[in-house]
Amino acid sequence: MGKRGPKKTPTEVKIARGTHRKDRDGDPALEPKPEAIAVPRAPAHLKAAGRAKWNDLAPRLARVGLLSEIDVDSLTLLCEAFEEKAHCEKVLAKEGEYFVQDNGYVGAHPAISRLHRAIGRIQKLMAAFGMTPSDRSGLRVGSADQAKKQVHTRKRA
Repeated sequence: MGKRGPKKTPTEVKIARGTHRKDRDGDPALEPKPEAIAVPRAPAHLKAAGRAKWNDLAPRLARVGLLSEIDVDSLTLLCEAFEEKAHCEKVLAKEGEYFVQDNGYVGAHPAISRLHRAIGRIQKLMAAFGMTPSDRSGLRVGSADQAKKQVHTRKRA
């Protein structure tokens, strides 16, 4: 099940508006901060579209501190979803969006539903990596001690 309610307003926007409250919105210091790490190589099984997306995203995610060794599998799944999207777009460009059966029935090409599923996977995985401002505002990074302090502060409020 997905997250409920509207997406969070980015912390930077709340601070600029003057509506940010540490007791309600949390400590901005716990949000991801850029931290350079070595960018892992793209997995060998990725095809051209997936490899291109890896080479585009991996350095940028690493630069903002959102890519570590443990994230490689998730990034691989994201790149595979981009491969599927590219494949479906190529098939649809070649064969068209519709097919006609001998009896005259006109139906949507099966690649359309595959394309929509790939786009859905892309959106979910991009959200997990915090690739939109509202997704980033929901991410918290910090030590367990900082998280405990934040919970205790909220209980007293």
